Order: sequence, then structure tokens, then C-alpha cells
Amino acid sequence: MRHPVRLSVLSWLLAPILIAGPLTVAPAQADPGQAPPRLRIGITGLKSASDNLHKLDTYRNALLKAGAEPVPLYSGSPVLAADIDGILFAGGEDVNPALYGEKPDPTVAINGPRDDSEMAQAESALEQGIPILGICRGSQLLNVRLGGSLVQDIPSQVPGALPHQAGNLHQITLTPGTQLAETVGLTTMRVNSYHHQSVKTLAKGLRLTAVSDDGIIEGWEAIPGGPIHSPVSGVQFHPEKPDFPMPSVSQRIFARFLLSAQYFAAQKSARVRVK
Repeated sequence: MRHPVRLSVLSWLLAPILIAGPLTVAPAQADPGQAPPRLRIGITGLKSASDNLHKLDTYRNALLKAGAEPVPLYSGSPVLAADIDGILFAGGEDVNPALYGEKPDPTVAINGPRDDSEMAQAESALEQGIPILGICRGSQLLNVRLGGSLVQDIPSQVPGALPHQAGNLHQITLTPGTQLAETVGLTTMRVNSYHHQSVKTLAKGLRLTAVSDDGIIEGWEAIPGGPIHSPVSGVQFHPEKPDFPMPSVSQRIFARFLLSAQYFAAQKSARVRVK
């Protein structure tokens, strides 16, 4: 799978440095007298326009608070760089193990049409260089799309694992030198947990950013300068939920994501001006 370079590698590398201080996302250029346009961030997870939009409320609220305009991406909707500046792959059902070459465990609850749609949307976003953030299921699906695999059921497949379901809080350790660690400015932190699956084998081109005390992968990101030329990252926890124990960290995670979206939007505008 080929991922063309659409975002400046220098911008991708400098982003953690640029957000070392207070995080703000500057609005894109607008005509005098007009309100500046908001960054438009697509969110997956709805079947159609008739689906209940409130399913995405926590994601929408987090993006609105960060200064972005949430845009629902329905099942089968095309992902076009002209329409959005970033895409958030939301939480939900288990990813079909057949997509990474395994038979499903009895505990697995699959939504095949959603898997098919989001795998295609992920591929399209990667090809266009659109900034991507995956949360919980979204993180797992992106890892599978890129060639990785999953733990199908933590309680039965990981001896001695911590409770990871029902909003349980636990500690994670951040990998020094990664963009996630530099963004939040911590070496450890407590997170919420709503999953029974997790990333098992990271796809080529990804690096570990966070791990829980029982060894479960809690975060990853594309290696800057590596084979994946899109700013893509995933977290297993839910920074968008009100019960996330560190609100300031949540804000920094979304601000970092929007900074990548801002670079992408600026490059789109520059290409239009050149034409």
C-alpha cells in the first residue's frame, strides 16, 4: 500500500516543539470582515443521516471545545480532502478478526458493514495524507488497516491483565521522545478504559507511545520519516469522555490533532493559490 506525501515532513516533526507552550489553533486565512472558517473534522461511526447523531456527542463536543467543526462521515461516505481537514475514527464494535487473518473468539461482537466502510475510508484518508486520530476501536481498526493485529479478548488471552472495561481507571506509561509524550508533557498518567480488545502487533511504520502496567498497548503513532506519510495516531483510552481523569491532557491531545489538521488545511489553500 502506497501513501503519498501530502503533509510537510518538517511540519510533522516540528509539531511537538510548536505546542510546547499553551495550545491554540490559529484560524485559517479568511476575507476581511468574514468570520474565519473552522477546521472541519470528519467523525466515523454513523450508518446514515437517519442514525442518532447523539451517538457521537462526546467526540463532537471535544472537537467543538477545541475549536473545530465536527462533520459526520456516514457508512460508505467518500473521504475527500476538499471537504475535511482531518478525520477521527471513533469507538464502537469489535473489528472483524478475519481482517487480520484470525478466526473470531466467541466474545467478539462484529459490525461487518461498518468495518468495510471504515477500512475503505481509512485507506482513502491515508492516500490523501489527511491527518487521522483513532480512539479505542478507531485505533484498533487503523492498526489493522496498516497491517497489524489485535488481542481479541484481553480477559481470556492476557494472563494477569488489569480490568479494561466499564470505565475502569488505570495508569499508563508514555514512551519518551514520542509526540504523544511531548504533547502531554508527562511520563505516566491515569486514563479511562472501555475495551476488551487491544492492539497486539503494531503495523510496520508505527511506534509505541503508551502502555499499561499489564503490557497492553494504549497508544501508537506513525514514525516520523517512516513509510507512513500521513500524521496518523491512535489511543486506546477515551480522552473525549467526561470521565477522562485529566481534562488538561485531553485538551492537549485534541489541540495536537487540530494542529496537524491546520497544517493540512494550509497546504490545501497554498495549492489552490498556486493554481
